[in-house]
Amino acid sequence: MWESPFASKDIAIPLVTGLIGAVAGGWATIFFQRKTERERRSENVLFDIYMMLMELKGHHFWIRSAELQRRESDPRVLSNFEKTRWRIADEMRKIDHLPEARDILRAMFLLTYPSEGERAAELDRLVETLGKRVNPRYDAVMAEITRANQRLMTSNMNEFFRNQRKIQPTFPPSGKTSTDDSDD
Repeated sequence: MWESPFASKDIAIPLVTGLIGAVAGGWATIFFQRKTERERRSENVLFDIYMMLMELKGHHFWIRSAELQRRESDPRVLSNFEKTRWRIADEMRKIDHLPEARDILRAMFLLTYPSEGERAAELDRLVETLGKRVNPRYDAVMAEITRANQRLMTSNMNEFFRNQRKIQPTFPPSGKTSTDDSDD
Protein backbone atom coordinates (compact mmCIF):
# COMPACT_ATOMS: atom_id res chain seq x y z
CA MET A 1 0.00 0.00 0.00
CA TRP A 2 1.20 3.44 -0.91
CA GLU A 3 1.89 5.89 1.94
CA SER A 4 1.44 9.65 1.49
CA PRO A 5 4.56 11.71 2.09
CA PHE A 6 2.41 14.06 4.19
CA ALA A 7 1.54 11.32 6.61
CA SER A 8 5.00 11.34 8.01
CA LYS A 9 5.53 13.73 10.92
CA ASP A 10 9.04 14.37 9.65
CA ILE A 11 7.63 16.17 6.62
CA ALA A 12 4.29 17.45 7.97
CA ILE A 13 5.68 19.59 10.81
CA PRO A 14 8.20 21.52 8.68
CA LEU A 15 5.60 21.91 5.91
CA VAL A 16 2.94 23.33 8.26
CA THR A 17 5.52 25.50 10.00
CA GLY A 18 6.68 26.80 6.62
CA LEU A 19 3.13 27.59 5.53
CA ILE A 20 2.38 29.39 8.78
CA GLY A 21 5.64 31.33 8.46
CA ALA A 22 4.85 32.29 4.87
CA VAL A 23 1.35 33.50 5.78
CA ALA A 24 2.63 35.41 8.82
CA GLY A 25 5.48 36.90 6.77
CA GLY A 26 3.10 37.95 4.00
CA TRP A 27 0.72 39.53 6.49
CA ALA A 28 3.58 41.36 8.23
CA THR A 29 4.89 42.64 4.90
CA ILE A 30 1.47 43.98 3.92
CA PHE A 31 0.92 45.51 7.36
CA PHE A 32 4.28 47.30 7.47
CA GLN A 33 4.07 48.36 3.82
CA ARG A 34 0.68 49.99 4.42
CA LYS A 35 1.95 51.62 7.61
CA THR A 36 4.95 53.01 5.74
CA GLU A 37 2.70 54.31 2.94
CA ARG A 38 0.41 56.04 5.48
CA GLU A 39 3.44 57.62 7.17
CA ARG A 40 4.80 58.77 3.82
CA ARG A 41 1.44 60.29 2.88
CA SER A 42 1.29 62.03 6.27
CA GLU A 43 4.81 63.37 5.79
CA ASN A 44 3.86 64.69 2.35
CA VAL A 45 0.74 66.37 3.71
CA LEU A 46 2.77 67.85 6.57
CA PHE A 47 5.32 69.21 4.09
CA ASP A 48 2.49 70.71 1.99
CA ILE A 49 1.00 72.35 5.08
CA TYR A 50 4.43 73.71 6.02
CA MET A 51 4.95 75.19 2.54
CA MET A 52 1.47 76.73 2.50
CA LEU A 53 2.04 78.19 5.98
CA MET A 54 5.17 79.86 4.63
CA GLU A 55 3.09 81.22 1.74
CA LEU A 56 0.45 82.41 4.23
CA LYS A 57 3.16 84.10 6.26
CA GLY A 58 4.24 85.94 3.11
CA HIS A 59 0.71 87.21 2.51
CA HIS A 60 0.36 88.10 6.15
CA PHE A 61 3.61 90.08 5.99
CA TRP A 62 1.79 92.59 3.76
CA ILE A 63 -1.19 92.69 6.08
CA ARG A 64 1.13 93.37 9.02
CA SER A 65 3.05 95.94 6.96
CA ALA A 66 -0.18 97.80 6.17
CA GLU A 67 -1.10 97.74 9.86
CA LEU A 68 2.28 99.25 10.78
CA GLN A 69 1.74 101.98 8.19
CA ARG A 70 -1.82 102.56 9.47
CA ARG A 71 -3.35 101.91 6.06
CA GLU A 72 -5.79 99.39 4.64
CA SER A 73 -4.40 96.15 3.25
CA ASP A 74 -4.43 95.59 -0.47
CA PRO A 75 -7.60 93.60 -1.34
CA ARG A 76 -5.50 91.23 -3.49
CA VAL A 77 -3.29 90.42 -0.50
CA LEU A 78 -6.36 89.80 1.66
CA SER A 79 -7.83 87.57 -1.04
CA ASN A 80 -4.58 85.58 -1.31
CA PHE A 81 -4.42 85.26 2.47
CA GLU A 82 -8.02 84.00 2.51
CA LYS A 83 -7.46 81.45 -0.27
CA THR A 84 -4.25 80.15 1.27
CA ARG A 85 -5.68 79.71 4.74
CA TRP A 86 -8.60 77.68 3.36
CA ARG A 87 -6.22 75.54 1.30
CA ILE A 88 -4.28 74.85 4.51
CA ALA A 89 -7.48 73.98 6.39
CA ASP A 90 -8.48 71.59 3.60
CA GLU A 91 -5.05 69.95 3.65
CA MET A 92 -5.18 69.60 7.44
CA ARG A 93 -8.32 67.48 7.10
CA LYS A 94 -6.19 64.80 5.46
CA ILE A 95 -4.20 64.01 8.60
CA ASP A 96 -5.52 63.35 12.05
CA HIS A 97 -2.44 63.50 14.19
CA LEU A 98 -1.05 67.02 13.73
CA PRO A 99 -0.29 68.28 17.25
CA GLU A 100 -0.19 71.90 16.04
CA ALA A 101 -3.61 71.71 14.33
CA ARG A 102 -5.42 73.77 16.96
CA ASP A 103 -2.75 76.49 16.96
CA ILE A 104 -2.62 76.62 13.15
CA LEU A 105 -6.39 77.00 12.88
CA ARG A 106 -6.40 79.68 15.57
CA ALA A 107 -3.59 81.62 13.88
CA MET A 108 -5.46 81.53 10.58
CA PHE A 109 -9.03 82.22 11.70
CA LEU A 110 -9.17 83.70 15.22
CA LEU A 111 -10.43 87.28 15.16
CA THR A 112 -9.39 88.24 18.70
CA TYR A 113 -5.69 88.90 18.15
CA PRO A 114 -4.99 92.37 19.56
CA SER A 115 -2.76 93.10 16.56
CA GLU A 116 -1.58 91.48 13.38
CA GLY A 117 1.88 91.56 14.95
CA GLU A 118 0.73 88.96 17.46
CA ARG A 119 -0.77 86.83 14.69
CA ALA A 120 2.54 87.18 12.79
CA ALA A 121 4.47 86.02 15.85
CA GLU A 122 2.23 82.95 16.13
CA LEU A 123 2.61 82.17 12.42
CA ASP A 124 6.39 82.50 12.83
CA ARG A 125 6.34 80.09 15.76
CA LEU A 126 4.24 77.56 13.86
CA VAL A 127 6.41 77.70 10.74
CA GLU A 128 9.49 77.27 12.92
CA THR A 129 7.95 74.32 14.78
CA LEU A 130 6.88 72.52 11.61
CA GLY A 131 10.10 73.46 9.85
CA LYS A 132 12.17 71.72 12.50
CA ARG A 133 10.34 68.50 11.65
CA VAL A 134 10.01 68.91 7.90
CA ASN A 135 13.24 70.60 6.78
CA PRO A 136 15.39 71.81 9.67
CA ARG A 137 18.35 73.30 7.75
CA TYR A 138 16.20 75.25 5.32
CA ASP A 139 13.99 76.46 8.14
CA ALA A 140 16.94 77.75 10.16
CA VAL A 141 18.30 79.81 7.26
CA MET A 142 14.88 81.18 6.28
CA ALA A 143 14.14 82.13 9.90
CA GLU A 144 17.41 84.06 10.03
CA ILE A 145 16.58 85.86 6.75
CA THR A 146 13.05 86.66 7.91
CA ARG A 147 14.28 88.15 11.19
CA ALA A 148 16.82 90.31 9.35
CA ASN A 149 14.17 91.54 6.90
CA GLN A 150 11.73 92.29 9.71
CA ARG A 151 14.39 94.26 11.60
CA LEU A 152 15.09 96.32 8.48
CA MET A 153 11.39 96.88 7.84
CA THR A 154 10.72 98.12 11.37
CA SER A 155 13.88 100.25 11.56
CA ASN A 156 13.84 101.82 8.09
CA MET A 157 10.76 101.19 5.97
CA ASN A 158 12.02 103.26 3.01
CA GLU A 159 15.26 101.31 2.77
CA PHE A 160 13.35 98.06 3.10
CA PHE A 161 11.10 98.99 0.15
CA ARG A 162 14.05 100.19 -1.98
CA ASN A 163 15.99 96.98 -1.33
CA GLN A 164 12.96 94.81 -1.98
CA ARG A 165 12.31 96.45 -5.34
CA LYS A 166 15.85 95.48 -6.42
CA ILE A 167 14.98 91.79 -6.33
CA GLN A 168 11.22 92.01 -6.86
CA PRO A 169 10.29 94.71 -9.39
CA THR A 170 6.54 94.37 -8.76
CA PHE A 171 7.06 95.11 -5.06
CA PRO A 172 4.94 96.08 -3.13
CA PRO A 173 1.90 94.23 -4.46
CA SER A 174 -0.33 97.33 -4.47
CA GLY A 175 2.18 99.71 -6.07
CA LYS A 176 3.84 102.64 -4.34
CA THR A 177 3.28 103.16 -0.64
CA SER A 178 2.95 106.36 1.30
CA THR A 179 6.46 105.81 2.68
CA ASP A 180 8.10 105.70 -0.79
CA ASP A 181 10.57 108.36 -1.72
CA SER A 182 9.41 110.72 -4.43
CA ASP A 183 12.63 110.31 -6.45
CA ASP A 184 12.06 106.58 -7.23
